[in-house]
Amino acid sequence: MHITGEADRPPVKIGVAMTDLTTGLYVHGAIMAALLGRAQTGKGVHIDASLFESQIASLANIASNYLIAGQEAGRHGDKHPSIVPYQTFQAKDGRIMLGAGNDGQFKFLCNLLERPGLATDAKYATNAARVEHRETLIPLLDELLQQKTVQEWCDLINGKIPAAPIRNIKGTFDEHPQSRDRKVVAEVEHPRAGKIKIVAPAVRYGNGKMKITRPPPVLGQHTDEVLTQVLGMSQEEVEELRKAGSIGQ
Repeated sequence: MHITGEADRPPVKIGVAMTDLTTGLYVHGAIMAALLGRAQTGKGVHIDASLFESQIASLANIASNYLIAGQEAGRHGDKHPSIVPYQTFQAKDGRIMLGAGNDGQFKFLCNLLERPGLATDAKYATNAARVEHRETLIPLLDELLQQKTVQEWCDLINGKIPAAPIRNIKGTFDEHPQSRDRKVVAEVEHPRAGKIKIVAPAVRYGNGKMKITRPPPVLGQHTDEVLTQVLGMSQEEVEELRKAGSIGQ
């Protein structure tokens, strides 16, 4: 949280439990590697993973900046600390994420905004200069970008520089063309809720998505299976736990 939020405001939490998700992904990779190792050597291994270490590993360049250069990280909101411009801007009808990762991309943006002189201005001609003069450049760009709608800008940019609308959840699922083309939503039959929609697997194999064979489980659906088949308990022991109220019915 220390690196998330605006510089002049308290830290904020991110929108989803990313550390839980990344730890699961790390464990998934570790399991695959362990299975391959067992197939090659005949020996299994004990896998030890923690939320703390997964979160540390996810710090990426933030960790490197501290470990190598002793540089403490700060909060930058929606802005990139070392690339300008690289943040959200206000268009006529909403906000747009826009980045110019090098001087050539910045020149393209300036031409698009009909302000080519900005790209040759000594205060903005290089990324280092733009970072130094961020406080004067960003308000100027923000004012220029308010002249058109988000979609108009995206159409004009046409993939030449990083740019995308800031979508809400409905817009992501219902309006984004990639959601439809990539089939990010799947339907499954749930024993209690009937047909429900869930997020499809993010990975494709060959020409299609992995097939979802089961709906999300109901509470306690696999209790007996886990206790008997994984932990080796007898059915009598499971029933004793159930009678004692240690597990659900």
